[in-house]
Amino acid sequence: MKLGMYYLGIVFVVAAIHRFFLKKDRGEEIERFHLPKYFDIIIYSFEFIVGVILLINVPFFIKRIALIFLLCFLVTGCGLMVLYHYKELIKTYSDVFTFQPTFMSYCMHLAYIVIILSLF
Repeated sequence: MKLGMYYLGIVFVVAAIHRFFLKKDRGEEIERFHLPKYFDIIIYSFEFIVGVILLINVPFFIKRIALIFLLCFLVTGCGLMVLYHYKELIKTYSDVFTFQPTFMSYCMHLAYIVIILSLF
C-alpha cells in the first residue's frame, strides 16, 4: 500500500512541477478539455498538494480524503476525454496494448510494477 502511495505522490508532484513550467502545453490542454481560462492553475496546484500529502507522514484519513479527491479528479478527466476526444481515443487504443517507445509507455509499465508489488 505504501509503495503505491509513494509512486502516486511522486508522479503527481513531478506532473505538477512540469505542468507549472510547460505553459504552452497547459494552454493546449485547457482548450482540449474545454475548461475555463486559468483552470490549469487549479490543476497543477491540486496535483502538487495531493502528491505531497501522499508522500509525507500525515494521518491515514487525510491521505484517504486526498485519494478520494484524486479519484474524482481522474474520473472527471477520463469523462472529459471520452466526451471531447472519443474518436482520437479509438484511433490510438492499440497503443496501450503494444509497446511504444514513449515515456508514457514507460510510466505505465512502472505503474504495473507498483500495482503488482502492492498486491504482494
